[in-house]
Amino acid sequence: MQPFCIFRVAEGLLAPPNPSFTLNRILQTARWRAHPSAPLTPTILSLDTLQTSSALGEHLDSIGQAFLVEFYEVVTRRQPDNLEALAEFAQALTRQGHWERGLELDRRLARILPEDPTIQYNLSCSLALTQRTLESLEALEQAIVLGYDDVDYLLDDPDLESLRRHTRFQELVRRLRLSNAY
Repeated sequence: MQPFCIFRVAEGLLAPPNPSFTLNRILQTARWRAHPSAPLTPTILSLDTLQTSSALGEHLDSIGQAFLVEFYEVVTRRQPDNLEALAEFAQALTRQGHWERGLELDRRLARILPEDPTIQYNLSCSLALTQRTLESLEALEQAIVLGYDDVDYLLDDPDLESLRRHTRFQELVRRLRLSNAY
């Protein structure tokens, strides 16, 4: 499970929040969503003493990811040329399972930055998640041609699971390993 980070907008700048305040707010929101009729009572927690169950941790991660989708949607609406925010928005959408919307943004980024290996890799992931196998393999090959070289991550990336049994994927991995050996 990836950790999530929440920012608040203060005077037009992004500032990291107080971690204890944020965690308490997230937990209150989680309790309210689980039991909307229950009153919200403040709970003082310490990050050092909080131990979460796996289910609660997954729920908190889901809330954090939903927040990021909403946050980056606002940022990209206000700043449509902010490519970093656009890339983060695409990632957040994909993590939330909104694969078609994430793919749309990844295609847009690939048109804007066609020589960026990471953008091509992310496009390959989105294409694989939406069962566009041949396009995904083409984007992955393009990422490698442009300089993507992390074979271990490529082999462990769950987004590319649907490609692993294809001979073209296996050939790309073989070529990448050979080029990394030199």
